[in-house]
Amino acid sequence: MMHSIYLSLLLFFTISTGSPLQTPAKKVPVKKCENVAIGGGKAFTDDLKNGVKLTDLSWAWNSSVACFPETQKENYTGNHLLFETEIPANSVMTVTLIPKKPGTKLSLYGYQIGVNNNAIVPQLSSCVTCEADNNQMGKAKNNIRSIRFNAIQRPYKIMIGIAGVNGLTAGEFDFQIVVKNR
Repeated sequence: MMHSIYLSLLLFFTISTGSPLQTPAKKVPVKKCENVAIGGGKAFTDDLKNGVKLTDLSWAWNSSVACFPETQKENYTGNHLLFETEIPANSVMTVTLIPKKPGTKLSLYGYQIGVNNNAIVPQLSSCVTCEADNNQMGKAKNNIRSIRFNAIQRPYKIMIGIAGVNGLTAGEFDFQIVVKNR
């Protein structure tokens, strides 16, 4: 009796999920970056090999996020890394991504959320704004990508995402954060 209940549950789970032993998706690693003061800038180095692939990118074309359209998803199918920082009130933040090897194709995205919000993609249901720069958005010299955020009356948390294009899972890069007065 117990054996047939187990088999029935296993069959139900297999049919509903497509796999009897489906493993949960890995969480995107989040690295905290030191906040940059107005008038300052900081540089960071990392490698895409330290990230994970996201199997669900639908958050990006959700109308409450609007980061990039589904037609551009191939630019985000490699490993993802997230970096957390904060934009001060009354400032503009520019994030620039520079691959160590100019031929390395990486995509850059970022989203602005409240300072107490801990939403991490793919569980991002809404944000103040989401910006993206990828291979389909123009011919950037040496695959350098850049996005920009504004904060008016209050500070915000900025989550910076770096992803590999067409399944890319490794590639060293630098990225710079510069903050100026509005």
